Order: sequence, then C-alpha cells, then structure tokens
Amino acid sequence: MTLNQASPQISAPNNSSTFTRGVILSLAAGVFWGCMAVCSQVLFAGTSGITPIDLVTVRLIFSGIFLLGTVGPSALGVMMNWRNARDIALAGCFVFIGQFCFMQALLTMNAGTAAIVLLTVPFWVAFVQAITQKKLPRRIEVVCFVLAMAGVVLIVTHGDFTTLNFSTVGVCWALGSAFGTTGYTIQPRKVLMRVPAVTLLGWAMLIGGFVSMLFSPPWKINVTWSIEAALEVAFVVIVGTVIAFWCYMTAVKCISPVLVGLLVCAEPLTAYLLSVVFLGTHLTATELIGAALVLAAVILVTIKGKTSEKKKAK
Repeated sequence: MTLNQASPQISAPNNSSTFTRGVILSLAAGVFWGCMAVCSQVLFAGTSGITPIDLVTVRLIFSGIFLLGTVGPSALGVMMNWRNARDIALAGCFVFIGQFCFMQALLTMNAGTAAIVLLTVPFWVAFVQAITQKKLPRRIEVVCFVLAMAGVVLIVTHGDFTTLNFSTVGVCWALGSAFGTTGYTIQPRKVLMRVPAVTLLGWAMLIGGFVSMLFSPPWKINVTWSIEAALEVAFVVIVGTVIAFWCYMTAVKCISPVLVGLLVCAEPLTAYLLSVVFLGTHLTATELIGAALVLAAVILVTIKGKTSEKKKAK
C-alpha cells in the first residue's frame, strides 16, 4: 500500500487478517520509534547544535508537508468540512502535547525515567475506555502491562533503581506526554472512518508543528548543518515520524488501542538493542532479563489476542 492510498474503514475486531495487520503495524511503529531514539541520540551528541525542542518543530513541520504532498489537492477538501477540521486540529494538538512534553521531561529528568512514565499510556487508554465505553481491560492485558513495565524498568535502570529521577516537574511533563499520546491513540479512531490516515496525519503534524513554532520558531533555530546531520534529521522525519506514525495510526484502526499501546513497548527494546550494536552500550544480565520480559509480554498478548479473535470469528 502506498502512503497516499485511502485507508480502509475501521474493521470489526473479528477479522483475523485485520488483527494480524494491526499487530504487525504496532510492532513496526515501536521498532521505527526505537530506531529514531537512537538516531536522535547520535544527532544530539554531534556538532549540529540542534536541541530536542528544535527537533520537535522540524520533524512535525516537515512530516506534515511531506505527507500532505503525497495526498495532493484533495487534502484541502478534507479541511473544508468543519467537523473534519475540528477533529484533525484536536489530533494535531494531542500530537504536539505528546512530543513537546516528552522533550521538556528530558530537560528535567533522565530519559529512562521519562520512558517509564510514558509507558503508562496503555493504562491511561484502558482507564479512558473503562469510563467512556464501560469496558474493563482483560486480565491478560493487565498481566502483559506489568511484564512490559518491569522489563522496561530493568532495561533503562540497568538494575540500579537509584538512577531513577522522579522529580515533580519532570513527572508532570512526562505525564503530559502520556496524556497527549493517549489522546492521539483514542481520539482519531472515529475520524479515521471519514478521513484517510495519511491526510489526517499530514494535517495533524502540520498543525502540531505550527503550535510548536510558538515555542521554537524556525528562524531562531541555530543549527550547524552537515551532510551527516541532514541525513540524521531526514531519518528522524521520514522513518521516525512519517512511517512510524502512519503505522501507529493505521494499527489503531485494526485492533484495540490498549493492545496497540502494549505492542509499542517494542520501542524501548529496539532502542536498547540498537544502542548495544551501534553505540557500544554494555550488555548485562539484568538488561537481558528486562528484554526477555518485554518480549514475553509482546508475544503473550499477541497469542492471546489472536486466540480471542478466532473464537469471535466462529
């Protein structure tokens, strides 16, 4: 499927192929975001001088332009409808909040602690669904959430829990990021019944980028460009934003938001494995146990979900 093809309508969860597609896309989103995290580390450690908040503006603006460019003039017609414009603008605000608050959290607490707080997204998604849809999470989802959380804690702390830095300000920013992520996980589902995923994402990114410009105007971004820095930014924009968000948003249409949130736990696992390979991070037994727990959670929730879908299909 090309990016500018209209996305299918939200399918009923009893479609086995739809479930499989949702699982694959969720995992892909986590993998791509994990790749982006490592690439961003390399970018920030370089000589370009770009800051995390600058990168939010750059990636959202350019991602929005790229996505809308693949759609063409039809993207304007979507925004002529007041209902579409309102819902897409709200999705854009959620995207901005999720990205901006996370970068602010990184300025006030370490990345590992911020990642742990952000991992509560499946919990908040389940909480919102319990209130709005009177739908409680399944027991297996709770078990897998605990496994994934324990695994990520072991990975990011390396078994040394004293490295966690739960500062009040940092936790508030990280929870703000979790709020934004929860918003763009749940809110777009109904919008995607009327608007193709690429069009929705394009406008949401562009709107989020315009909001971000209020905090980091492009004309004030002081970056020393090089071929290496340009390629790293391009990777963050294309792979870590355009493709990753498209996978995520399409997955939300195929399977439950709670399951998507659990499967995206592949992100910290991917980032960890890539940092071992490319950044020379030391591999320890504690981190291997953490990786095994995350992997177990992903496999378990996928198998149980697949079994459940087969029973519904009968």
